[in-house]
Amino acid sequence: MGDLAIHKIGKLITQCLRRFKLEAGVKRNQLPLIWEEVVGRELANRTEPQGVRNQVLYVKVESSSWMHQLHAQDVKRTILEQIDEKLGKGLVKDIRFVIGPVTSQEEAPGEPGVKTQARLSRAENDCIEEVVSQLADPGLRQAARQAMAKQARASKREVKG
Repeated sequence: MGDLAIHKIGKLITQCLRRFKLEAGVKRNQLPLIWEEVVGRELANRTEPQGVRNQVLYVKVESSSWMHQLHAQDVKRTILEQIDEKLGKGLVKDIRFVIGPVTSQEEAPGEPGVKTQARLSRAENDCIEEVVSQLADPGLRQAARQAMAKQARASKREVKG
């Protein structure tokens, strides 16, 4: 498929997203993919974005001690600023932290009780970025990035399974 065809498809997808008011939803679905980039590795290992409702981001936190740290420091404002910078202003206006198991975590091999996020490697992310960088349309790039990352994670689970 040539560059012109890809550009036309990207334009069509963007128009459809705007027409059906789905653009914000695509951006909201990017949050789990960029979460570590937004909050840093240590916090990403102990939290998990659950979704956005009425411009409020709900985030699971693994323990009350981490919940206390998130409220004691001005972490919420910093996270909101990072989300605005990466996904656009106004997508998320508040964050609610809730204590619960962080389901995307798994124990590190040979280290009982030590958890790490199930993530794509730097090489896998770089490969995805190399492919999506060829797409001219930002909306199509986001959708392709999300789909490729989801597929890569699913493939990793199948191999582990």
